[in-house]
Amino acid sequence: MLILLSDVTTCFDDTAKLIGIVQQFQYNMKVVNAKPSPLRCQAFNNTESTATLSYMDSTAKTIETKFIYFSDRPIEIQFKSVDETVFKTMAALSIISYSVKLSNELDVSGTFSLIQNTLVNTSNCWNTMTLNYSRSGDSSYLNLSADPNDCIITDPTAKFQYQVDSVWYNVDIAPLASAPSDYEGYKTPFEHIKTKFYRVNLTDSADDVKKQIEDFYVQFSKNRAIKMRLFLEFTQTGSKLKQQIFSPISNIVTVSNECQTAISGFGTISSEFFQVVGDLTKLSTCINNIATVQSSMVLGNIQLYDDRLFSVMVGMATLMFKFSSPQDAMLELPSSPNALVIMSFLDADGKVVREEAKEYTISLSCFYKISAIISYAETCIVFFPVQTDRCVQLYSKAAKTRFQQILQADAATASRLIY
Repeated sequence: MLILLSDVTTCFDDTAKLIGIVQQFQYNMKVVNAKPSPLRCQAFNNTESTATLSYMDSTAKTIETKFIYFSDRPIEIQFKSVDETVFKTMAALSIISYSVKLSNELDVSGTFSLIQNTLVNTSNCWNTMTLNYSRSGDSSYLNLSADPNDCIITDPTAKFQYQVDSVWYNVDIAPLASAPSDYEGYKTPFEHIKTKFYRVNLTDSADDVKKQIEDFYVQFSKNRAIKMRLFLEFTQTGSKLKQQIFSPISNIVTVSNECQTAISGFGTISSEFFQVVGDLTKLSTCINNIATVQSSMVLGNIQLYDDRLFSVMVGMATLMFKFSSPQDAMLELPSSPNALVIMSFLDADGKVVREEAKEYTISLSCFYKISAIISYAETCIVFFPVQTDRCVQLYSKAAKTRFQQILQADAATASRLIY
């Protein structure tokens, strides 16, 4: 008697992983196609298929989802919005199996080499993290703020961290004890979802923490694009394993922008320089007893610096940062970018009296030179345009150029507007 046994179809190798994301009640199933991929699997490439997770809860139960099967690449299949009760039941299990039906025709099954439930996730525990700081003598502070998402975090220690030469340095942040019930900052007892900010004040800190804050400001003055993050370390209830999570800082602001507001400036950029155009004479009315101003501009990976006497700056029409070499790529930007400008006001002893950080939306300057030719008969303004695709696109909008001619041959010739 001859008995023919059909081969078990194996489309995936034996390294399948199942990752649970607690805060989203979601499972991600990661599979890698077998090599070489069987022809019967390749036949269903780029087809809608069904994945099923099977588990035991008094009886056999399943959850399933649709996905697109590809035979030539690793696949991540997401089981989204799993019922909370079901998710918690599955999270307590060590045995979960999977099956896949390719294009509702070919059945493939397997087990997981790893089942892991991620209680916290750097990208999910907060929305955009912002550093709101004050650098003004004894009233200086660092404040890290963001809207928290639902994560399981138990009694963490918190630190503000910054990176210098690939090494992370700490500024310790202590929780506020005996805080009022409506206090939304880092406090004890800790509730992550109600904690909106983590703050450390210079005056309230011990000497070692004061030095940590001062060391940060020294490095921050050298590199305005320094990498920064919030760091939490904690041990979950019922576990001895320490867990660490991080949230990178994306925005930098200061509470006081009195001087940058006073000058009513706006930003422009060309291939040669970036400048803040405004009434810099107003600086003399917003702050006193200043000897020098150290200014920094950050645009993507580019940093530019300006250091000059305060008495000179208040007589200028623009705060200019010149590129070390022409940056024609700046004039190809598809939209108006934002640049961060930080101004440090120093007294005669070189001590920072105040520091202001403000973002400017930049207008592109598509002319590398403008000349005025004036005679008794006429006034002529000559523009020398930059011929990049982006600038040509802006020219095509046919914006008006307006100026008033004020030098005339005689009184009979009236002042006129030329467009």
